Amino acid sequence: MISPVPNYQRPPSRIGTRQVTVGTSRVPVSGEPVKVRSVTIKADDNNTAKVYVGGGDVTTGNGFALYPGQAVDIFIDDLSSVYLVAESEGQLVYVLYVAD
Repeated sequence: MISPVPNYQRPPSRIGTRQVTVGTSRVPVSGEPVKVRSVTIKADDNNTAKVYVGGGDVTTGNGFALYPGQAVDIFIDDLSSVYLVAESEGQLVYVLYVAD
């Protein structure tokens, strides 16, 4: 019997991008559910403060810190599960995702 091809071996149906301006209030990367395989979050090179990545409870005290220019890859199934918060207003984040 032939097994179906695992999800990670199928080619993506769509690659998406967006930009999010982040401040001191937590914001979701997407305001609506988006089924994804992975997401890359990159802090703009010209940011003046750290941006923190995490779940719905992310804060500057418990999030994964990104200094200006740094990025992180996350394997997750829903883009709206990823939240951002920054140490100061006006920080720009780039989002690249692979959707199913």
